[in-house]
Amino acid sequence: MEYYKYCSLQDLVLDDFFREWVLAPTPELNAKWHQFLSENPERWDVIQDASLIVKAIKVEEPSISDQEIRSLIQHTVNQIQQKKEAGTGALSAGIKPLKIAFFRQTWFRLAASFLLLSGLGWLAYERYQTDNLYDKFVTDNKSKLIEIINNGVNPQIVLLNDGSKVTLNAGSRISYEASFSGNNRVVYLTGEAFFDVVRNPQKPFLVYANELVTKVLGTSFSVKANKFDKQVVVEVKTGKVSVSAQKGFNEKADKFKGLILTPNQKVVYDREVAQLTKSLVAEPIIIFQEKEEQKMDFNFDDTPANEVFEVLENAYGIHIIYDADLLKNCPVTAPLSDQNLYKKLKIICKAIEAQYELIDGQIIIQSKGCK
Repeated sequence: MEYYKYCSLQDLVLDDFFREWVLAPTPELNAKWHQFLSENPERWDVIQDASLIVKAIKVEEPSISDQEIRSLIQHTVNQIQQKKEAGTGALSAGIKPLKIAFFRQTWFRLAASFLLLSGLGWLAYERYQTDNLYDKFVTDNKSKLIEIINNGVNPQIVLLNDGSKVTLNAGSRISYEASFSGNNRVVYLTGEAFFDVVRNPQKPFLVYANELVTKVLGTSFSVKANKFDKQVVVEVKTGKVSVSAQKGFNEKADKFKGLILTPNQKVVYDREVAQLTKSLVAEPIIIFQEKEEQKMDFNFDDTPANEVFEVLENAYGIHIIYDADLLKNCPVTAPLSDQNLYKKLKIICKAIEAQYELIDGQIIIQSKGCK
């Protein structure tokens, strides 16, 4: 990654490895680039500029030479920078189309993409300045804040002054009030972290992460809010949280209007369309207390299906919707202790000729009953 410390914006836009990360990110690529940016924070701006340009043009046609693309990139970036320095909000004003022969269709598409980026696309540019969101949160807070930056490669444990614990992933940052002296316990996050929050009904715990605000009284949950990701994800392990879009959120409001999440549920915020979607986590875990562990038995012997689903509902804390009267005559015999939740559901449904769906963080069982 040494090359990327010094390369220009144009070089980044043309670089295959960089373009692959922007257009088809994977966990491995995200980890490499997030680590690079945590070690080279001075490269944030050029990475942001190059990322948006790559998304705008998606150059694939081999008939366009590198020199032609460099010229077009430089022309547009110069215009954007001039307008940016002049402080104008409408960048499209004064930007004239490049004189390109119309019959060169690929050139025409590239020019159109860049003009869109220069004008109306500037709104998208501002939208992806997510690190500025974090900085804005920190700047607007008048309290004394402590900032922790994980520049290592392993998760870092951060103990807050109220006893809550944060596991901060590599390349992530959090800022929080030194004393939590206000009405809320406020934390600002950019990156990824797992929170284990001490319960305090009189002082809710708020996490600002990109465009989302998560509010809890006492629970454990994770937040994934990386700078270049298209989604922000909140997953709940224990307890209950409320999640809302940051825009319009009021800390002083008596009631928090947002999606309620319980154990093994998650919410995904699509940043491109500003939409929240509630669902289940990829691998639901059993949430009972340690002292209850020996009481849970997933080895069923001629057990009515409605009782089986009741056991699963209590074990995983997930609401399962089914017709108890319809299923009470459907016996289930199966050893399921070693199976995950989705495998359990698949085996049970196959045994009773039923189907299940995951809708809005719940499990819906569809069955015609048993003869």
